[in-house]
Amino acid sequence: MPARKVSNKQIRDIQRIVHLIAALVLLFYVYGPLDGAPGLAPLLRFAVLPLLVVTGLLMWQWTRLRKLVTPSLRGTALP
Repeated sequence: MPARKVSNKQIRDIQRIVHLIAALVLLFYVYGPLDGAPGLAPLLRFAVLPLLVVTGLLMWQWTRLRKLVTPSLRGTALP
């Protein structure tokens, strides 16, 4: 089965959606009445907040990262 090529627009759309969902979760935690959910704080600290940081950095520096990774991927042969 041939590998499916994902376009840059699809990658940006996926990153944007993940970033917005994580931001909404954080927004509801900060401004919402979620005092009765003690298990939500560790989830936000160790999953949602790092996810926001990573997706934000990827959206910001995607072209630079792609230029760094692409030459190294071209040199490897697939089995």
